[in-house]
Amino acid sequence: MSAELVRSPAPPSGAATPRSKLDSLSREDLIRFVKKQVENLKLLKAENAKLIEENTLSSRAFQDAEEKWKKKLDEAEIESIRNVEEILRLTEECKSLSSKNVDLCAEVTRLESALAQIKMSSEEEHLEGTQVTQQPSTCSADSVKEEERLKDELNALNGTVEEQRREMKALKDLFRDQTEKLVRAEKRNEELQCTVDELRSSLDDINEQLNAVKEKRNAENVFSLELADYERSLDKVQKELKMTKEECASLNSELEKARTEADGLRDEKARISTNFHKMKTAVVKLKAELGEKKDLISELEAEKKALYEKIEVENKERNEEKIEFSAVIGTAEEKIRQLESSCSSLNRQLVSLRSQRESLQRQYDDLVQEHTTFKTRALYVLEQKKGDQEHPREDDIEVLEHTIEQQKKTIENLKQFHRVAHEELCAAREHSLALTAQLQNVEHQLSAVNDAHKKSISEQRNQFESRLAAETKLNSELLAQIDANFIAHAREKERIMNEAKRERDSLIAELEIVKRALDDESRKRKEAERNRSPANIAVPLRHKQNGVTEVTSSFLRRPQPVEEQCENTEESESERTLEEVLYGEDSDMAISAIREEWQSISEFKNWEQIALNTQRQLQHTRELLNESEASNVRLSEQSKLLKEEIRRLERNEQRTDHVANSEYLKNVILKFIAPEKVSSERGQLVHVLATMLKLSNEEIELLNKVAQADTVSKEVKSAGWSSYLHRWSGLS
Repeated sequence: MSAELVRSPAPPSGAATPRSKLDSLSREDLIRFVKKQVENLKLLKAENAKLIEENTLSSRAFQDAEEKWKKKLDEAEIESIRNVEEILRLTEECKSLSSKNVDLCAEVTRLESALAQIKMSSEEEHLEGTQVTQQPSTCSADSVKEEERLKDELNALNGTVEEQRREMKALKDLFRDQTEKLVRAEKRNEELQCTVDELRSSLDDINEQLNAVKEKRNAENVFSLELADYERSLDKVQKELKMTKEECASLNSELEKARTEADGLRDEKARISTNFHKMKTAVVKLKAELGEKKDLISELEAEKKALYEKIEVENKERNEEKIEFSAVIGTAEEKIRQLESSCSSLNRQLVSLRSQRESLQRQYDDLVQEHTTFKTRALYVLEQKKGDQEHPREDDIEVLEHTIEQQKKTIENLKQFHRVAHEELCAAREHSLALTAQLQNVEHQLSAVNDAHKKSISEQRNQFESRLAAETKLNSELLAQIDANFIAHAREKERIMNEAKRERDSLIAELEIVKRALDDESRKRKEAERNRSPANIAVPLRHKQNGVTEVTSSFLRRPQPVEEQCENTEESESERTLEEVLYGEDSDMAISAIREEWQSISEFKNWEQIALNTQRQLQHTRELLNESEASNVRLSEQSKLLKEEIRRLERNEQRTDHVANSEYLKNVILKFIAPEKVSSERGQLVHVLATMLKLSNEEIELLNKVAQADTVSKEVKSAGWSSYLHRWSGLS
């Protein structure tokens, strides 16, 4: 019958209670039952002593692990404090960088306006210079000196660029060291997580052993003789359960608050990440546009240089053509002079031939008249002599005939000479007409060539002027666009810095809240440990299904997370009767301490997650600051280049009249004496003073030493970016 009582399952809830079954037993059966229960109780006490020893060992191990975790948590808090200090330094530097950025923007705009004015003046001078056909040889020497000086300034700029590259390399090395430290910290956190998992597994093993022992102890399901002590311990456990439930409720409320805050932080983080990605894409687009604009500017400058070279080549060709045309014009004028001289000689010959012809014509007329008179006289004489002499003398006739023939020959000769002179005169007249026509053709060709050359030169000049105006307009538009992009980038960077500052403040406030919550939890846990009574063991419920005894004990269940504990705390807190304790479902009273320990471990894990999140946020802020520093470095380089260009143009303008202008010398001396506004300004003023005052080499070396000593003292006062980086990294 006792065996049947032992094997019989407890009624879950029903009419027949255990008290009625015990009352129905006989006296002998009850005595045997009590003796067996006493023996079982002795065995259970021995096993309970062993379990207490094992529990003390596990609690000591857990306390050691808890101390280790406390140390690690203190180290994490120290690291978070360092991170907060680093964030403060970064924000201060961001403020200084933003102020510098604003100053640089203002100075860049001022310098660009001055540069535009200087470029306009230089372009006007260049246009005036192109209109002049011949330039003195001194301009070429000045241009050679200017090119040498520009090369020296370019070398100095390359040196400054190399220094800035070295500084960027040092910054990259420092960032690499910081990332390595972060990786080591993450590895250490992973190792700690592994140790926590090992401790959890050991605790699970101990719980399983304890559950097995409790199964052996509770397999008899007896009613002990020390029921009064057990009831007192049960009351204490119920009181502790109430306290733990109250603490669980408070912890659940705090957990809900922490979850809501975590959700808010996640949303804020997502929003910041989206804004950050948008900013990154915008910055990439701006960089691409800036690169395209720079490429376009470089192409336009190259085209401008090619056009200038083409203009120079065409000027040379024009000068050569002018020389050739002048030579051709000289030869043509020489030919014209020769033709004019030949024409004048031919005219003189023509005049002389005309005079000869007139004289010959007069002679011919005289001879004809003389011949006619001679004929008339001869006829008259012959008629007279006919009457006197019938037979004239033959001698006189022959003489007269001979004279007549001579006169005829002379007449023929004169006619032939007149004909030849007339032919020569016609040929000379035709030759002079051909020469005049050829001269007119040459003059027409020369005038046409001059007109065409002037027209082509005017067209090329108009074309070059239009292209130059278009290029200057495009350059001004590009500079305005670059200024607008720079201002937008500065505003966006300031907005991001403000958001990072607000996020940092919220993180600091959250860290303070978390620290206070951690202190409260540690204080409550210590108070609970002090108020905790010795280990109280709850009797679990046994179910028998198909002849197999099943013990439902809380020790067989693995520790539940915080959500499950929160759900368990919502159960009824009403006090249970002895029968419910003996035969009802087991509560979590006996393992309250273990669950508190697991809860503390989960809280440590949450703190570790919060620390990792803060480290990630710090890394994001570092990346933002690095990008802002890189953009500031680029802007400073651009401003330096603009300053150098403007200074060069100003020096070119001022050097033209520095001999007669003593005000310029006074300003240079005041700049050299006054503190530097720009780095290495005095070293650049030394060359100006040397050229203006004609200083010796010893005096120039003395001025260089003074300038270098001032730069060294300024570097000692403010170490620059490297000192900030050393202070950030803790290298000092």
